[in-house]
Amino acid sequence: MAKSNAERQAAYRKNANQRNEYRLNTFITGEAKAAMEAITRHYAVTQVEILERLLLAEKDRIVAGIYAEYPEEAAQDREIARFFGQHE
Repeated sequence: MAKSNAERQAAYRKNANQRNEYRLNTFITGEAKAAMEAITRHYAVTQVEILERLLLAEKDRIVAGIYAEYPEEAAQDREIARFFGQHE
């Protein structure tokens, strides 16, 4: 028996979660949308690829700043945990 559209969508979402992929549904400004479209055209990548690149680059920048600002390992661990929402 063929699956219904709802069954196919549910299976797709389940498989996406198993691949560590999650749906992001939000509104952005027209300026941000135009910027995303220009950047994706410039690099010939998808919106998903550019959004992931930008988010991960900013996360890496923040983490590097934490390591630079806090020389003690315990302080680094505390600030990294705070950044990732894992408060003590």
